[in-house]
Amino acid sequence: MGAVLTGDKVQAEVGMHGSTFGGNPLACAASLATIEVMEREGLAERARAKGVRFANAFGCRGSSKVRAVRQIGLMIGIELRERARPYIEALMACGVLALPAGPTVIRLLPPLVIEDEALDEVAARLHEVLGE
Repeated sequence: MGAVLTGDKVQAEVGMHGSTFGGNPLACAASLATIEVMEREGLAERARAKGVRFANAFGCRGSSKVRAVRQIGLMIGIELRERARPYIEALMACGVLALPAGPTVIRLLPPLVIEDEALDEVAARLHEVLGE
């Protein structure tokens, strides 16, 4: 789901902007169902709590290769002092999927329902890969 907001300087007639899936009844029903599940299962609070768990598992033992860790819940960016690609590939080799977010950031976006043991495993693999 999405929306486009503009100021008075943008002049667009009705129908000039559209999307493939936006606004149709199926997309709206799926969006509402997703929001209902997120609320019923407390996924926002779970993400916050699991984010704290990850920060405690990973952040308590900093690496000289890490410049900063940016995090909101389970949205995690680990900024390195060097290129991230070799570390992302090493993580993949040991079963952790991560993506880059720019040339020096390892981006982790685990599912909101990740088990604590799996989250601890990710932190452990990061420590191994980063050589700490």
